Amino acid sequence: MKMLMTAVMAGAICSCLSVTYADDNAGKTVAEGQGKAYLVSSNKLMGASIVNNEAENIGTVDSLLLNERGDAIYVVAGVGGVAGVGRTMIAVPVDAIRVQHLDDDSNAQWQLRLNMSQEKLSKAPPITTDDRHEFKDENWVKSNAEYFNSSSVKAKHNLNEITCVKTVTDADIHGKGDESVGHLDAILLNSKTLHAVYAIIGDGGTLGVNEKYFAIPFDRLRFTPGEDQTTVVSLPASKVAVHAAPQVTPEDYQELKDKAVLSRIEEFEGRREASKPVIKD
Repeated sequence: MKMLMTAVMAGAICSCLSVTYADDNAGKTVAEGQGKAYLVSSNKLMGASIVNNEAENIGTVDSLLLNERGDAIYVVAGVGGVAGVGRTMIAVPVDAIRVQHLDDDSNAQWQLRLNMSQEKLSKAPPITTDDRHEFKDENWVKSNAEYFNSSSVKAKHNLNEITCVKTVTDADIHGKGDESVGHLDAILLNSKTLHAVYAIIGDGGTLGVNEKYFAIPFDRLRFTPGEDQTTVVSLPASKVAVHAAPQVTPEDYQELKDKAVLSRIEEFEGRREASKPVIKD
């Protein structure tokens, strides 16, 4: 369901994606040599299992937290509880966890691996506030980093520069002149680095039927805090420009295997100054 004006915390619908990069940097291995670097839909990661080296399920992915450059800094994990009730929410630094793509010949599967028991994970510094106030607490951030032996997170965060993927999924996107240009259907990330590469915008149709999906560079989007822990998503472009972007098939995004399509995506208006390459090693 589309959220009007702002995004609120809501569950994400999973979609499958196993497209390798149509780029000369493609084929980089995932940790421990498990296959290529894939594009993975944020919708597929939401609710994915977190397992340890003994293949024990120790938690599930609740969301990802991105910095202003589109790099994931934390995987928010739900641990324990029953049917989502009584869960402990933990922020796992990205360098402590890795994404794995599993293919059973019939359906692509995604899971995240963290070498830790469920009991130990449940004792990590918890997230207890709805506004994620912990990330402003230098002592909490330091304690959390030390718990996971992380070197990627070293300082407290400006909450205005953190985007919660779960919050913005299905958000209405405000274009030029505050025109609604569609909704944020998914974010496609590099499965190796968890860097946000593309944003998928859905528009048209009724209740998802006959809806069209367009791919644009993720860094064209702007995220600003709204009221009541919401986030306003905006794009310095018109609906016409969005509909002129490459159209993709949300089930598998196979169009992204075509270099010509990727070139068209990068031509989308609104590039930020000093924008980084969208595909990272």
